[in-house]
Amino acid sequence: MTKINPYHIVKQADVDPGTATIVALGLGGGLGALWDAYDEAKGNKVENSWRRPLLGAIYAGLPFLTYGLARGSYDRDANGRRTMPFLSRYFTTDKKFWESKDVQDRYNDYIKSKEQYYPDDYYVKNSAWVTELKPIPVNNFNQVTWLDASQGRTPLEAAGFVTDTLNQTQRRVGSGLVSPGQVIDTLVNAGIGYGTAWLTGKALGAMANVSPATQKKLCEIGTWGGVLGGISNAVQRY
Repeated sequence: MTKINPYHIVKQADVDPGTATIVALGLGGGLGALWDAYDEAKGNKVENSWRRPLLGAIYAGLPFLTYGLARGSYDRDANGRRTMPFLSRYFTTDKKFWESKDVQDRYNDYIKSKEQYYPDDYYVKNSAWVTELKPIPVNNFNQVTWLDASQGRTPLEAAGFVTDTLNQTQRRVGSGLVSPGQVIDTLVNAGIGYGTAWLTGKALGAMANVSPATQKKLCEIGTWGGVLGGISNAVQRY
């Protein structure tokens, strides 16, 4: 996964993220307070008068705070050590530092070292993804899912989506044991985004590979249906 030079985020804007964050926090909080004052002027009682100023400050300051964090992540050497003091990363517009070939080279070396020692962190766009998880036994997984659905704990829509996905994968590979990577392939081929497909395959693989006793307990406490419902909703939103 290639990280983005943080200066590309703001298209070379002459702003340091620390100052921008402080100003945005003040403006966002002020707008929230003005909203409260407007409501009170109209005769509406405002409960939790701190809520709108707080949310306004958070929403306004978050983009600039994230920008500062991006600069901090970008500023690494090949050993993962930061090469610029924290306050300097937040309160400086020194583009020459961030765009220098030396910094670019150090950053590229850092990414290469991460790819070498932590390949799973960067194995994102390859649909032949393989984990340490064992294959998913399709029939057993579907049985547990529909049994839980019959008890009203797994939403029928979620049960239908998951079992249909596993059945399609089973037909495609010609085996009752399918890997999380094969499930990901099925979803990607169906037009589901890779990130959503990756999370779905990993979650189903993890659930399928716990013991039957643990699966039963997950069903009893509602976790089984909750996870499948969350997966189904995520795919629908996509």
